Amino acid sequence: ADVQSFLELLRPHLGDGYTDPVQVDHQIGEFKVRGEIRHLTAAGLLQFRCSGIKAKDRLRLWIQHVVLNAAFPGGEHARAILVGRDEVVEFQMIHEAPAILTNLLELYWQGLRQPLKFFPQTSLAYAEASRNQASGKSKDPMSAALTSWEGNSFTKMPGEGEDAYYDLCFRNTDPLDQEFERVALDVFGPQLSALKEAGV
Repeated sequence: ADVQSFLELLRPHLGDGYTDPVQVDHQIGEFKVRGEIRHLTAAGLLQFRCSGIKAKDRLRLWIQHVVLNAAFPGGEHARAILVGRDEVVEFQMIHEAPAILTNLLELYWQGLRQPLKFFPQTSLAYAEASRNQASGKSKDPMSAALTSWEGNSFTKMPGEGEDAYYDLCFRNTDPLDQEFERVALDVFGPQLSALKEAGV
């Protein structure tokens, strides 16, 4: 029943189904982005998950969307949709894609040389709360980040900070410092600006 309900949610976005993958071979600054992007329909990039959407799902779609918009500006694949069981989100065409992609590549390069203070779920919580605070809502961004990082013992929800790899990299330090704040906004700020709630 859950799968059938999800299929009804997904079907309007499938159209005539998936088209052929797109080959990307794009030079941007000192970086060359090369690969294949799949899950394309006539309306644009379409990904789905028959469960709740996580930060990493949005990030995966966002990176591919930025690459498509940077490599093929104004092209037929300028939109991207992510369908989850409880949420449908859409990214519209982004005109600043080359600058956004450059910034993401620089963060990727930095992360290859030293552990990057980027934690998808906690970083998204911080960026969303920062955006809400800027629009007049009162929740403190760092409080939102700490809730995601530390979890909730009352509801037995584990925190992202319990990840063994994060603990290994950032033990005996404060991982949620100014660098964390900067990286969270660099990664998720443009994404939240381009995000359009497509409805459920």
